[in-house]
Amino acid sequence: EAFCAEDVLAATNSYNTQVTLTLGAEMAAGRLFMQVFSRRPWLFHIAIITLPAAWHIFLKIISGQATLAGIKNHPVLQNILIRLAH
Repeated sequence: EAFCAEDVLAATNSYNTQVTLTLGAEMAAGRLFMQVFSRRPWLFHIAIITLPAAWHIFLKIISGQATLAGIKNHPVLQNILIRLAH
């Protein structure tokens, strides 16, 4: 099937938009988590050891069932992370 230049351009733009939205959100979340972890690594370790919910979230992230951006968008966690980052 032949595609015209407009179809190719539209598909390319759509792909670029989706990559930017998805990857951009993950990179921003990664920066926030890294900023908090760099300042308070002990907090992450204590949370994973003592809080079952934190351990569950960690398992979901490392197994690919959850993303940093998805976790960061949880209202309570987002508030905590933003406060701890500064």
